[in-house]
Amino acid sequence: ERWLRQSDLARPKHCLTLRLIAEARLAMGQPRAALKAARDSVDVDPSDPWAHLALGKSHLSLRRLDAARDAFRFVLQHLPEHQEATYYLARTEEKAGRIDEARALFDKALELEIDPSFRSLLNLKRALALPVIASDQATINEDRLRIQKALTALPRDTIGDHNLDLCYPHLTLP
Repeated sequence: ERWLRQSDLARPKHCLTLRLIAEARLAMGQPRAALKAARDSVDVDPSDPWAHLALGKSHLSLRRLDAARDAFRFVLQHLPEHQEATYYLARTEEKAGRIDEARALFDKALELEIDPSFRSLLNLKRALALPVIASDQATINEDRLRIQKALTALPRDTIGDHNLDLCYPHLTLP
């Protein structure tokens, strides 16, 4: 917090510094301050995909889904194999109720090379991006098994970091 206060007083003009401030503000639960820093970062270097990633995450945290989608798509235009942008675009589509698009993006993110804990999180998020009504009991049971398998593969701190127990209270968390 002290570092962030000092950085605010210094009024940084470097894209990387502003992006790091945005990420820190997001981690501290300050999405509006994060959005300001991310916008400043994009203003300094409009071609930097990493600045747009921070901007998209800030918009997503404020549920500004169209703006978040635009920022993540910008990143993917410049870095088509970017795992994090693909993941956050999938989350954006999920929050917008575009389940088919979300699932396709989660599938794409799973095809990319990623670390095992992130792969487990992607499996879980993909499994959770389900229509409310399944066509048959076998599909429902299959999805429940996939969710439970993904949950058991996740470290407990990862589950907490993504507030899955709050977002999906009907699931039994390990």
